[in-house]
Amino acid sequence: MEPNKPGGLKHRNMIVLLIALGLMVGAMTGFAYQASNGSNNKQVLIDDDGQTVEVLTRENTVGEVLERYNIKLDKGDVVTPDLDENLEQDSSITIRRAMPITVVADGQQKEIYLTEGTIKEAIAEAQVKLNENDLVNYALDDNITPRAYVVITRVDNKVLVEKDSIPFKTVTRNNDKLYEGTKKVVQEGKNGELHKEIEVEYRDGLEVNRQLKDEKVAVKPVDKVIEIGTAKKPEPKTITVASRGASRTKKKTSSVAKTTASRGGSRSTQTSEASNKSSGEVFRATAYTYTCDGGSRTATGVVPKPGMIAVDPRVIPLKSTVYVEFPKGWEHLNGYYKAMDTGGAIKGNRIDVFMANESLCRNFGRRSVKIYFKK
Repeated sequence: MEPNKPGGLKHRNMIVLLIALGLMVGAMTGFAYQASNGSNNKQVLIDDDGQTVEVLTRENTVGEVLERYNIKLDKGDVVTPDLDENLEQDSSITIRRAMPITVVADGQQKEIYLTEGTIKEAIAEAQVKLNENDLVNYALDDNITPRAYVVITRVDNKVLVEKDSIPFKTVTRNNDKLYEGTKKVVQEGKNGELHKEIEVEYRDGLEVNRQLKDEKVAVKPVDKVIEIGTAKKPEPKTITVASRGASRTKKKTSSVAKTTASRGGSRSTQTSEASNKSSGEVFRATAYTYTCDGGSRTATGVVPKPGMIAVDPRVIPLKSTVYVEFPKGWEHLNGYYKAMDTGGAIKGNRIDVFMANESLCRNFGRRSVKIYFKK
């Protein structure tokens, strides 16, 4: 992925225009000489976005001059004076070419045209409202550049209350009124309830982080109490029974009531809601931009543009979308990126981020990023 050198079609067209205008100036100069200083000729200076040329013309209005010299206006271009303004000798015509800007927010993409201004002004021109916590991949006071691709990530924080069960404890105590080996449940256990306040961060509707803010016991658990007998059982009594010529002894065992301990222990079911925390995975990131021939197509067959990354398809499937979190100083690039390209050196946990120009790529270098996968 070779970076593109500066320059474009618009500049080449401007060079052709200047050559054509130069030829026209020569022709008009000759015409002026033959016309013996005709009163209808006017010397007019044309400034087309910093490129200037003087022409000798008989046209009366700004619009007629532009039409005469086949100077086309694109959407958003600003001409001074107005097109229907009459020209005088040594008049000047200034053209400021509009730059196309793409603004992406709320799943929609808008294209606007401005001759100058900041990223904040471009967002306002696109009629997109910025909320306090929203993220933008540019600094708001940055000046606009041609084909800037502005991505707005909606950030929403909500506080949720999760309820967790607090298991009851089982405690035992001795009872000297119960025979040894006997147990008795004197109090059933009950689970308590713990309330957790959790702040959840959503980006464009997807959860990316959650943090515990507070927790409190809403219902205290009740211990299960079991008493264990410690009393000794009585010894059996011996009774002598008279007999003819002999005595017979009989062992009479005093009746001992069997005490059965209640087995009514309660079964506790702990319920907890899954927290479903998203966890990012660390990747090594580099950057690339347009190639010298105007932009080679990606591995998926499309022309690369900001918002795309090159990946190892064994790690991140092609055409899938992931959330990329950049390190400190590059947070303005945070957002969702589509895996649309591959590369010979892109293996394993590594990505190549498409950027608008070579300068950005060189400044970015190599950095560690965090990638969140959609579930």
